[in-house]
Amino acid sequence: MTSHVVTVPIDVVKTRIQIRPDYYCGGILNTAKKIIVEEGAKSLTLGIGPTFMGYFCQGALKFGLYDQFRSIIVDKAIETFPNTNNLLVFYMISAAFAEMIASSFLTPFEAIRIRMVNQQYKQCNNNNKQKTTTKTTTTTIHYVRQIIQLEGFNSLFKGLIPILAKQVPYTCVQLASFSSLLDLVYGHYLDRSTLSLSQQLCVTTSLGISAGFLSAIVSHPADTLLTKVCMNPNISLLSAAKLLGWKRMWLGLIPRCLHISLISAFMFLVNDSVKISLGLNPSTGSK
Repeated sequence: MTSHVVTVPIDVVKTRIQIRPDYYCGGILNTAKKIIVEEGAKSLTLGIGPTFMGYFCQGALKFGLYDQFRSIIVDKAIETFPNTNNLLVFYMISAAFAEMIASSFLTPFEAIRIRMVNQQYKQCNNNNKQKTTTKTTTTTIHYVRQIIQLEGFNSLFKGLIPILAKQVPYTCVQLASFSSLLDLVYGHYLDRSTLSLSQQLCVTTSLGISAGFLSAIVSHPADTLLTKVCMNPNISLLSAAKLLGWKRMWLGLIPRCLHISLISAFMFLVNDSVKISLGLNPSTGSK
């Protein structure tokens, strides 16, 4: 949750590139500069409210449920297949179950965040008259009321399918690759017993960056579809995919890779730091 809030400016840049690629076409730095010049630096924090609330729920559920599902599924797999050395598929199954539940709580907050990021260009239908929003409003409650009034309550959950298509592969790759990399590093290259806690946290951070990079690439097309669907309440998922085309589904990939790599590193670092503070061992993979 904290990692998502800290990296909100990168997420704003990524979302604007996805929404208006012809206008924001100069890369990460030029897009950020254009937003600051035209709207002020505060605009880089748009959506921070729903980001905080949404990822607080999602993060707590994802990590908590993943640890529970992993202990059950992986332990059962080891018991059933004692000679197996590849637990990746069982890590991914555990992550998928955890994320499907967590994403259900995240969906409405993502719908609100995307609209807030694009607020300057959002066109609202009020009393059958088209109006362009020009006043900068960053209140989450304002957007909840606006969406429900103009589009209906169900529109808050219209992004459920694309968010599952994004978050489930994202979480599967992120958590499974992190656990597999831990098995690889501590099983073949480093002896955990010889490392201090700070050194183990450095390993955690490094592997978190790698896991984040991989998960960002795998889930990016669905992330672009999510933005498109949330910005166009009357468009279907299939129509959005046809409208975008395969090439445009990769809009904003570079800022998202940076965004997710930082988030992932920070999440795993905080997760292990909390475990250590509670007297528990840091992440151990299957060991």
